[in-house]
Amino acid sequence: LTLFGMRHVYCYTCVLLNVYHCREIGHMLHHVNMGDKIKQCVNHFPCVALDCVVQPVTATVIKIELTITAQFEWNDRWHGKVSEPWWIWVEDTNNDHMYHSEYFSLQKIHVVNQESQKLVFSIPLIDQDNTAYIVRMISDSWIGAEATEVISVKGVILPQDHLPHTQLLDLQPLPVSVIPNPEYHTYFPFGHFNPVLCVDTTA
Repeated sequence: LTLFGMRHVYCYTCVLLNVYHCREIGHMLHHVNMGDKIKQCVNHFPCVALDCVVQPVTATVIKIELTITAQFEWNDRWHGKVSEPWWIWVEDTNNDHMYHSEYFSLQKIHVVNQESQKLVFSIPLIDQDNTAYIVRMISDSWIGAEATEVISVKGVILPQDHLPHTQLLDLQPLPVSVIPNPEYHTYFPFGHFNPVLCVDTTA
């Protein structure tokens, strides 16, 4: 927003301003005629909605599937003809540690067609006591254009760090002839199955 009144509406979010009618915005600025222009600028101001799905990978790693949905009207004059640059990173609420960061291009074709973009990445669980992480998306071009989503891993069931070993059964070696089809006997260069192979052949 570069028009008159930017400093006055800075305390209002784009989502909130979208609810108001042009005349109501004009009254807030004490300049009724500017309501239409401010409303138009608000519709072009880059706003995005974030949605996260968390999946466990290992006992110390989780995968995050981030869905990004644009909530503004694309204008080539302000946004260019291809994409809008953004930065995405993941931080925690306790240690101010950054777990992931990357440059992201919000494509014009997805904004115009009202299509979501997906981003998948993994982060380490350094602090097992930390149950909340923040995904932050900030525009590289627009001041104040940002979105956040809080991720809770409190209910995520992580795999065991050390999986228990399968107990080896006390089985006797079996001859290859236990296989019903004689044609398969020639595939094995030995005459008997060891105890490990016997577990599969007897299952």
